[in-house]
Amino acid sequence: MTTSGIEELGWLEDWDEVRARLGELAGLDGPAPAAVTRRALEDRAFGFYLLFARESPTLKKALLEDPRNAAYERAAEKAPTTSLLGTAAKAFARWGAAGFKRLDAAAYDARWRTCLACPELVEAPDRLVYNGLTILADDSRVCSACGCVAAKKAAVPTEGCPLGKWPHPEQRD
Repeated sequence: MTTSGIEELGWLEDWDEVRARLGELAGLDGPAPAAVTRRALEDRAFGFYLLFARESPTLKKALLEDPRNAAYERAAEKAPTTSLLGTAAKAFARWGAAGFKRLDAAAYDARWRTCLACPELVEAPDRLVYNGLTILADDSRVCSACGCVAAKKAAVPTEGCPLGKWPHPEQRD
C-alpha cells in the first residue's frame, strides 16, 4: 500500500472534494474530518497508516481519534468564542482608529481573489458566534486559519492575511 492516493489529493482544488475522497480511500462512512485530512496531507506516515487501516476498524478508530490530530485543526474550528470576539473587537478598534476607511475596489478584489483561491476559505462552522457575524456579510465563508469572516476582513485596510498572502496591513489616507 502506498500513499499515492493521498498525494493525488493535493491536486484537487475543492477542499470538500479532498475530504470526501480521503474518506473514500480510508473506508470512512463520509468525508474525513478536516484535521485528519490536513494531517494526512502533511504527515506521510500518518497518511500511510490511515490507508493501511482501511480494513481494521480498531486501528482506523485510533487514528481518527488520535489527540495529535488537534494540532491540525484551524482557528475557526477550535477557537473559543471569547477569543474570536476579542480578535474581532481589536480589529474593529484598529479600523476605527484609521477612520473606518475601506480598501479601494482594485485592492479589495486582489485580496478577495487570493481568498477565493485559498483552501483555508471554508463555510462558517455551525457556531453561535458565526451565526451573528455572518448575517452582516454577503459571503459568509470564514478563513479557517484565523477565524475571520473573510469577505469583511479583506475590505479592511488595517487587517492582513494570517498566512501572509496579502501585502502587510497598511493604513490608507
